Amino acid sequence: MRDRRKNIRFKANETLFIVSPSRSYGRVNDISRGGMAFHYVNWNKDDCSDCSLDIMLLDGKKLAEALPFEVVSEKLTTENSSTPGQIVKKRRVRFSNLNPDQYSMVQQIIQEHTDDLVANGSNPN
Repeated sequence: MRDRRKNIRFKANETLFIVSPSRSYGRVNDISRGGMAFHYVNWNKDDCSDCSLDIMLLDGKKLAEALPFEVVSEKLTTENSSTPGQIVKKRRVRFSNLNPDQYSMVQQIIQEHTDDLVANGSNPN
């Protein structure tokens, strides 16, 4: 199956997280210049009032703020669930209307906080 992504995806290292405006957290799975995928717990789909998120490290250091995005897909998953009965979702997002500073921050995150290329898939960023 042909990959429809415009940008190469990179596997995020285990210290890369997102935080939503409502302070919900999730772990970044992969990231590209065009978007990313992440797992999160108990985050309503409607929790997208301004559709932006921050990217930070496990130690709390913010790497990028208020990155605008569009949701591409979201599904329930059993991956990364550490508590029985815990609802974990996987969300894929596409960055939208990044300003030059935000775009540079995403590029820097890819250079400094990813481990490897991700194998091709069929879902767009």
